[in-house]
Amino acid sequence: MTITVTDENGEELVKAEIPATIVVPETRFEDVSETHWANEAIHNIAALKLVNGTGENKYSPVAPMTRGSLATVLHRLSQGKTDYEVTFQDVAQGKYYTEGVAWAAKVKVVTGYTEEIFAPDDIITREQLAVMMAR
Repeated sequence: MTITVTDENGEELVKAEIPATIVVPETRFEDVSETHWANEAIHNIAALKLVNGTGENKYSPVAPMTRGSLATVLHRLSQGKTDYEVTFQDVAQGKYYTEGVAWAAKVKVVTGYTEEIFAPDDIITREQLAVMMAR
């Protein structure tokens, strides 16, 4: 299934191609046991390349999600462009979330606390997550 979203000028902002079946993950996170309640979901989103974990083959299932992480996951899910300019002063070039935040701001999935401040390392609240998902 393919979902395409364009802006008012016809620019393609999202072209998400969702496979009918999810591939088996290449590797499994060492800190997510086969009996963990979210085991299948975590490894499925990893197989879809939506998450990479926190390093050294770890997922850190109890760690909170940040605003930058969610923007990154949504960007990967959308298969959005990666050449948008970062407009927030606190989003540095070269971070794992830079392209995701730039895309999410461009397509209006996210706004900052102000026009200059996004706070990518802040823990995302349930309210912020709901707003980003709805947009």
